[in-house]
Amino acid sequence: MKNSSSRAIATLVALSLAALCSAGCGVEDVPPTGSITRAALTLCPTTTPCTDAASCRGRITVDGRKVPYYRNFALGVANSDITRAVIMVHGINRNADTYFETTVASANQAISRGVMSCALRRSLLIAPQFQNGTDSAASDELVWSGSGWVRGDASTTASGAISAYRVIDTIIARLGDTAAFPNLRTIVLAGHSAGGQLVQRYAAGGKQLLSLPSHLQVRIVPANPSSYLYLYDYRLVPGTTSTFRVPVTSHSSYTPRFEFLSTFATCTVAGDSNGFRRYRRYHYGTDVLNPYMLGTGVGVMRTAYALRDVVYLLGTMDNKDNGNMDTTCPAALQGPHRLARGETFNRFMHVMFPWTRHHVAYAYGIGHDNRAMFSSINGVGLLFN
Repeated sequence: MKNSSSRAIATLVALSLAALCSAGCGVEDVPPTGSITRAALTLCPTTTPCTDAASCRGRITVDGRKVPYYRNFALGVANSDITRAVIMVHGINRNADTYFETTVASANQAISRGVMSCALRRSLLIAPQFQNGTDSAASDELVWSGSGWVRGDASTTASGAISAYRVIDTIIARLGDTAAFPNLRTIVLAGHSAGGQLVQRYAAGGKQLLSLPSHLQVRIVPANPSSYLYLYDYRLVPGTTSTFRVPVTSHSSYTPRFEFLSTFATCTVAGDSNGFRRYRRYHYGTDVLNPYMLGTGVGVMRTAYALRDVVYLLGTMDNKDNGNMDTTCPAALQGPHRLARGETFNRFMHVMFPWTRHHVAYAYGIGHDNRAMFSSINGVGLLFN
């Protein structure tokens, strides 16, 4: 696509979305500190980051409720030393402390490999925790039903009915405050497994990304997610590498096309044995969106997502079910395992949006392991380079 067309698309998205996040996304209010000179940014600060998760837990305020998070520096305290922020979203076990320590380990690798010499002192490392009913949440903290947080669903009514995506909105809004973080230029939003699902879907519909300050760049890194949000109804035709078709002959009867029958035969969904009605519904497709995503809208999501800096970090050995892989029919339509699903989705994006910059980066010899993924050469580079 020519540059003029790309500019037109970007302009259209900006104009269409300007009002979507006009309301503020609040965190604790703290007084700002001053900026530092560009020359000083070449030196490592003397401030000591918190690196032991047991001592690094804090809470942020999201629409009047609290959310636990782990950090090396407090998000609510202004910090002119920070040039990069890494937001890391945990997997299905909601072990944000473990994922924080994974991010710290990646930062240490960045230092030792010469990727970013001051990675722990100039990066703000943030790992929010999305609690559900099995966790020991405080009475003022957000709690989600089951794994609804992965889809950006609202928290339980008792805890305020607030979308999980509002947590990310709030963090990014705070990071965009130049009075608090005057030297911050890059935000990396990453997640592994279920966390990879959350960040991939947020990249499509996240409202705070639509009103991002011009001085900030955001990179999205979904690592080994079990499924993806497809922006159109097309799925890969079995036996091909880049041919995508609607897998049913009619959306009124949901009769499967012949070439997709073998794929559907390998999966079951309670109450919908063939899954024909489910593959196009959110969180696999764009039908029946939840209220947060509905507020963004499908048309905006398609163009905005394709324009983003998204890198799919895939482990070359994540090619089997480790016990937590989504094996439902809508997920099976995306591929036999996480590695294939990521590669296929990237091809889908390039078929539908030939001009997109999305691409795959591999963690060679690594399976479904968050620490190994983000300590790999590409994992470290994506977070800190």
